[in-house]
Amino acid sequence: MSLKLADRVRERVQSVFADMSEESNLRALSAPEALREFMVDAFATIVRALQAEDGSGAEKKAAAMELAAKFYDSVLAPLEIPYVPDSVADPLLRVMFLKMADYVIDSIVAWLKSVSVDQTVAAVRTSGN
Repeated sequence: MSLKLADRVRERVQSVFADMSEESNLRALSAPEALREFMVDAFATIVRALQAEDGSGAEKKAAAMELAAKFYDSVLAPLEIPYVPDSVADPLLRVMFLKMADYVIDSIVAWLKSVSVDQTVAAVRTSGN
């Protein structure tokens, strides 16, 4: 079911991801705070898209993680890190990114029971962690 669920929302998140991957947006990611906000926005986009869909929490989580992996592969993996071979950086960064995605997506969903997604995004951005 998660594949079908991810496929149903993929079109909704694709255009946002395309906008996020524009060179002018990626250039601003040199500061850690900007990178954190960028990733939280990506995760929030995924959660918003899945929020109105039918499916169990586990199905939505699996779909969210699948979409987060696709986001990494299409937006962040193509970025070059000077002096670091892709064969070294990409596998490590992908694992770290997906661990962060898992935590942030769970945090956003936990907050959804009492506040809006926008309030949750603001809270995660200001947490500093």
